Amino acid sequence: MDIYNFEDEIDDIILDRGYDYYMDDAIAKISKKDDTYKFTVIGTYNYKVEVTLNGNEIISSYCNCPYDMGPFCKHETASMYKLRDILTGKSKLSDVFKEHQNVSSDIESLLKNLSKENLIDILLPIVKSDKVLEKMIYLKYTKVTPTEEFKYVSNMIDSVCSSYTKLRYLDWGMEESFIDELEEVYDKVSLIPFNNENAIIGIDEYVLFIKSAIEVMYMTEDSNGRIYGFIEVMLENLENYVEKVAYIGEPYKKQAFDKLLRLSEDDIFYEWAEWSCSILNSCATIFGEDKIYREALIKLCEDKIKCTKSDYKRELLHLLIYNFIDKYEDKEKVIQYICNNLNIYKFRNKYLELLKAEKNYEKIIKTSLEIEENPNYRSYEKEDWKEARYIAYEALGDTTSQKNLARELLLIGNEAYYEKFKSFYEPEEFATEYTKIKNVLKKSDKQTYQYVIDKENDLPALLEFVKNFPYLLPKYVFRLKPTYYNIILPIYEDMIRSKMKLSSCRAQYKEIGQHLENFSREIGSKEAFKLKQEIQEAYPRHRALQDELNKINI
Repeated sequence: MDIYNFEDEIDDIILDRGYDYYMDDAIAKISKKDDTYKFTVIGTYNYKVEVTLNGNEIISSYCNCPYDMGPFCKHETASMYKLRDILTGKSKLSDVFKEHQNVSSDIESLLKNLSKENLIDILLPIVKSDKVLEKMIYLKYTKVTPTEEFKYVSNMIDSVCSSYTKLRYLDWGMEESFIDELEEVYDKVSLIPFNNENAIIGIDEYVLFIKSAIEVMYMTEDSNGRIYGFIEVMLENLENYVEKVAYIGEPYKKQAFDKLLRLSEDDIFYEWAEWSCSILNSCATIFGEDKIYREALIKLCEDKIKCTKSDYKRELLHLLIYNFIDKYEDKEKVIQYICNNLNIYKFRNKYLELLKAEKNYEKIIKTSLEIEENPNYRSYEKEDWKEARYIAYEALGDTTSQKNLARELLLIGNEAYYEKFKSFYEPEEFATEYTKIKNVLKKSDKQTYQYVIDKENDLPALLEFVKNFPYLLPKYVFRLKPTYYNIILPIYEDMIRSKMKLSSCRAQYKEIGQHLENFSREIGSKEAFKLKQEIQEAYPRHRALQDELNKINI
C-alpha cells in the first residue's frame, strides 16, 4: 500500500473517522527508528500505532486498540495522514518535527557549555521526580554491594509492577503501558557494569523481570502478545548472561547452574511447561559439554518425567535427554532410547525415519498397521505411516496392496495419490472406479472432490459444483460456457452482485471493476455493460465506486 495513495485501500467510514482524528490533532507523540514510525494517538485511551515503510510502500501497520472489524482502524488512518505530512513537509507537524530536531541540537550544544553548578541545578529536580532514574544514577556511578544492587533493582521493578498487580484485571492497552515501563527499567538495569562481584546477582535480577512479567500476564489476555514476547526475550537474554557468568569459571559456573535449575522448577511456570523446559535447554546449551553438569541435568529430567502429569512437558524432557544421547552416546543407545519412547509422537517419527534409512519394509508395514489402528494417534501421523507403507509395498512388489492403499489415501484427501490410483486400471475399468470414488468424495471431502472432477474434466459435476460455490466459476467458465452458457450467466452475475454488497472501500470497488472486466472477456461485453449499469444505478452515491467503474473498459 502506497503512503501517498493509502485512501484507496481503506474503508470510507474508517477513512473519514481517521481524517477527523488527524484534523483534531489527536496525535500526541511521534518517534522514528529506521523505517518504522511510532505514534501515540489520543482516543478512549492513548493508543500506540506503528507504521513501517519500504520506500513509499507501507509494509506493516499496527495499532493496539481493540478494533478488529477490518485491516485498518481510525488511529492508523490518522497516523498515515500525519506520516504523509512528515514525508512531504507540508504540515505544521512536519515543521514542529524539524524544529524539535533543531532544538535538540541546540540543547546539546548549550548543555556542553554550562558550568557544573548550572548542570546540577537543571538535573537535580529531574532526578528527584524520577525515582527509577535516581536509582540508576546511584547504581552506575557509586560503589555498591551486590545486595544493595539487587535491592535497588528490585525496588525499581516493584515501582512499575505494584501499580498493576493491585488491580484484578488489566484493560485494553494497559499491558502495553506495563511492558513499556518494564522495558524502560530493563534498559537502565542493563547499563550496570558487569563484573565478578555482581555476576550472580545479575541472574537474580533477570529472574525478577521474568517472574514479575508472568504475574501480570495472568491478569490479562495479552491479546497482542507484548508480555509473552517480553518474557521470551528475557529468557533468551538470561541464557546469554549466564553464558558470560559460566565463562568466569568456578565457583560462578556451579552457582549459575544451580540458579537456572531452581528457576526451571519454580511454581510460577506451572502453566508454562515450554518456558520451564526452555530454561533446561539453556542449561544444556551452556553446561552440556561438561559431563558432571550433563549427568546432573539428565538425572533432573528423569526425576521430572516420573512426577509430571503433563504429557507435553514429559515429551519436552524426553527430547532434551535424547539430544544429549544423540550428541554424546553411540548409535546403539540412540536407537534404544527411541524404541523405549515410541509412546511419544516425535520418537515414533524418528523411528519411522530410522526404518526408512534401513529399508526395513516389513517392519514399516507392521508398525504402520499398528499405529493406524490406535485411536489415540493423530490423523496426520497415521497418514505419514500410510505413505511410508505405500513405498514399502512398492519396494516389495505388492501391487494389490498398493492399489488398495492408494484408494485409501485418496479418500482421506491426499490428492497426490489420484494418478497413482488411476494407473492401476485400464480406461474402461477405471470409469466404474471413478464413479465410486466421486460419489464417496462428494459426501466426505469437497476439496478432493473438486480436484478429481477437475482432473477428469467432468463438466456436469463441475457445473453442479459451481452452483454451490459460485466464487469458483471464473476458474471453470471457459470450459462450461460452450455447453452451459444460459446456466452459468446468472450464476456469474449473482456472484458479482454478492461481492458488491460486501464492498465498502475503493480497493474493493476496484475489485468489482476487475470482476466486470473478466465477466466481459469470459461471458460477453454486452452482458457485462448491462450489469455495470445496474450496479451504478443501484449505488448512485458511492462516488469511489462510480469512479472505479468508469475507468474499466468493457
